[in-house]
Amino acid sequence: MLWNSSLPNPKEKVNFKYSDRIVDVSAKESFRLNFNGYFEETKELERIKTLINQVKELIDISPLKFKTQLISNYNQIIARYYILANIHLNLAEQEFSKIFRANFPKFNVVVNVYYLGLIAYKQTDYKRALEYFRSVAKNGNKLSVVKKANEYIEKINEEIRKEF
Repeated sequence: MLWNSSLPNPKEKVNFKYSDRIVDVSAKESFRLNFNGYFEETKELERIKTLINQVKELIDISPLKFKTQLISNYNQIIARYYILANIHLNLAEQEFSKIFRANFPKFNVVVNVYYLGLIAYKQTDYKRALEYFRSVAKNGNKLSVVKKANEYIEKINEEIRKEF
């Protein structure tokens, strides 16, 4: 598919709303900011729905060479939304488990394993959650998910202590 010149070019600047302010960046960078910043800083489901719609729009206007990666990232956003909303956890688990069927950078693997741990935790499968979170703590180096994984390890250990 050739790039349609009547659509905004992803190399040009675009505006999007980011934490109640307008930011002017390239479309590709817009997606990165949306995905990594906006989603992580808010736990408000309505704001995340806004992000999901913005990402859909970005996919629609992007050239074919970016679509595959954008769609993959979009699916991850949807899976994160499912976890936060505590719905469709089986679908979220399927999405994050794809990491084991391909050759991804370690960063991606560790982050996906964190989310698999979160799903197991929400399903009260503490044994599996501990395995995932310990793997994140061991392999994540200085990633932000390591601190979160350690917090969940403590929570689970506390839950286990309460049971006995």
